[in-house]
Amino acid sequence: MTVNMDLAKYYYASMQQIATELQIEQKDILPTLMRMPEIVSGVTDTLSDEDWQVIAAQIGMVCDMLTQHRQKEGVMLTHHIENNIQRIDELCRSVEVFDKKRLDRIRERLQQSLSDLTQSANMDPNRLEQEMIFYVEKLIFRKKKPALHHCEYFLQLIKEDASTKGKKLGFLIQEIGREINTMGSKANDVDIQRIVVQMKDELEQAKEQLLNAL
Repeated sequence: MTVNMDLAKYYYASMQQIATELQIEQKDILPTLMRMPEIVSGVTDTLSDEDWQVIAAQIGMVCDMLTQHRQKEGVMLTHHIENNIQRIDELCRSVEVFDKKRLDRIRERLQQSLSDLTQSANMDPNRLEQEMIFYVEKLIFRKKKPALHHCEYFLQLIKEDASTKGKKLGFLIQEIGREINTMGSKANDVDIQRIVVQMKDELEQAKEQLLNAL
């Protein structure tokens, strides 16, 4: 803040003259004087062209450093996300081993149930068929799990150089999560449930890293 002393003196002399001629008591002149136009003004510092060039160069250097840091961070996050998705892919494929044993157990239970039902005189063949279809659909996995397709596409997409791939990766993460949940709900097997828990853990890590990258 700066005070225009010459203008303040002029205002002060004028105010004294008016007060004398009009016989007005002079008091609290300073607050009134400080409110007069153009008495007080803010300080506006301007940089020389040389100073601005130095500052601009420093700003540019800091921006370059930030860009390099973000690029390194992006590479690191991409590596972590790829590892998470690859691990989900491996775990999903490992389900096949346990799934065969699980299917054998399901088959044995179904055969036993069928044997019991066929001995019942009140058996309804149509109702039996409906119950069997419902039961099989509820417990049997598809031959080629959609989660594997999503993982393969995710790993392919993350290597592409596209500005819009972030939304696609986020969508694929959600789809992988849905398929993992479906697998868990159909598993009815302790070993497969453990694998599902591991896949969910890897998926949560991938989600967190993807949000950091975006």
